[in-house]
Amino acid sequence: MNKDIKKTNNSISQNKIRPVSNVFWYLIIICLGLFFTGILSGMFASKSITPVLNELGLDMQNYTENKFVWILFFSLFTIIMFGLGTMRIFIGLSSHFIKNKASGKIIDSRICSFYDSDLVDVYYIYSNVEYTVNNQKYQNKSRHDYSSNNLEKTKQKLELIKSQDTTTVIYEPKDPNNIVLENKDKDSIGEIITGILFYILAFLFSFVIGTII
Repeated sequence: MNKDIKKTNNSISQNKIRPVSNVFWYLIIICLGLFFTGILSGMFASKSITPVLNELGLDMQNYTENKFVWILFFSLFTIIMFGLGTMRIFIGLSSHFIKNKASGKIIDSRICSFYDSDLVDVYYIYSNVEYTVNNQKYQNKSRHDYSSNNLEKTKQKLELIKSQDTTTVIYEPKDPNNIVLENKDKDSIGEIITGILFYILAFLFSFVIGTII
């Protein structure tokens, strides 16, 4: 074991704060709205698009004869698409709804490790951070949102974290000593765009369900 690497218990390192936000429930409402809008749109459009689909070689009679099976099939994919979309958008938006944040200054950082379930070393980076909450200064340690079983890659990541660098600290409101460090590498815009694409697919599947009904 490298002397610069501290061995720690996995349960201690998993210091997680999960602020609850209403954004999840808003997304559920949006999903339901898109689902029923898609079905209604499909029902109203079915009469006009059926002749067009038949001309293209898509015999809608095959769908109506096995209506229950096709509705079940497309409903399953609709639920999956809405689920994936909600997860992606929630991940992308969640950091913007967290109020218990503070700007922190990194004092020093080091690599720590623990054994995973397969008794393989997993490396991550721990930083000592100074931050202020309600005009009171704190200094605590927390891990970055990064882990790897490759020590060299972890060392390269460590080199990018400099002393006196600023970072965003997310703290527990009832106990500001309990913190996690926000992941700067997280592509929130990409997550949101991916989620929207899943929502569009889910809407299209809902539309198809409406045409079958």
